[in-house]
Amino acid sequence: GATASEARSFGCRFDVMSFSWLPPACYDDLLVNDFLASEPWEWFLDPLGTQPVPLETVQKGDVAQMYVSWRYHKVHCVFMWKKMHRALENGHIIDAYIINYNHTNHCSNMLIMTEPARSSSIQTIIRRKFVGCGV
Repeated sequence: GATASEARSFGCRFDVMSFSWLPPACYDDLLVNDFLASEPWEWFLDPLGTQPVPLETVQKGDVAQMYVSWRYHKVHCVFMWKKMHRALENGHIIDAYIINYNHTNHCSNMLIMTEPARSSSIQTIIRRKFVGCGV
């Protein structure tokens, strides 16, 4: 779909790790839950972090853009690699967002970049995506 309503009507689920609407065949429920349990994540409507967004709102997938911490961005990259590995290992479908080598290259650069003094600083914009299953 091209909207959250359309995605819901097709049975898609919103993945807070990748900030993407995904078809059920390439949604990894276990990994999304592991990601959410790994740290007390925060999402914001503004880059100053003055307008927090509750998890329940994030999970609805209705907000097109939010801001997150540098740490969130790095951990997102780690979990995307875990997701790809789990899919390959278990013969599952990989979504078109993480199968794209540009994302892997971007994450590689993120992980070797010098971290800011405060990894909790709100420096990353995340934009909602509508993604199909790839391979």
